[in-house]
Amino acid sequence: MSPASAHALTVLRRSVLAAQADALGIGLELTSASWADYTGRFSGLLGRVAGRIEACVFGDIETDARRRWCEQVAASAGVVAIHPLWQRPRRALLEELWAHGFRTTVVVVRDGVLDRELLGCELNPQPCRRDRAPRR
Repeated sequence: MSPASAHALTVLRRSVLAAQADALGIGLELTSASWADYTGRFSGLLGRVAGRIEACVFGDIETDARRRWCEQVAASAGVVAIHPLWQRPRRALLEELWAHGFRTTVVVVRDGVLDRELLGCELNPQPCRRDRAPRR
């Protein structure tokens, strides 16, 4: 199964990813791919960095087919697939982040699931109100 059938396309700005990597003090390896060549491009990237890493951490919470895909791609590169969030309740994950002082901003929403007006809002226990201007 390809990732296209498991998840909708998510596009994040490189600057957001670079800021996250910088905050964690880790390197960032990027590649571009269409859904048609996603598996090949991701596998190629893992193959290029496999000598420098032991594992690949995936943030998936559910969908067995997606987990199998992650494990297969990681194994083909000779690295271990780690799923620290697998089947953990979403609210509990958020509460754990908040308890540790993490602050997050909504940067992507899926049309038809979440309102685009949430973009730029801080994700916290109090919902982002429509009368409050989003952070940019």
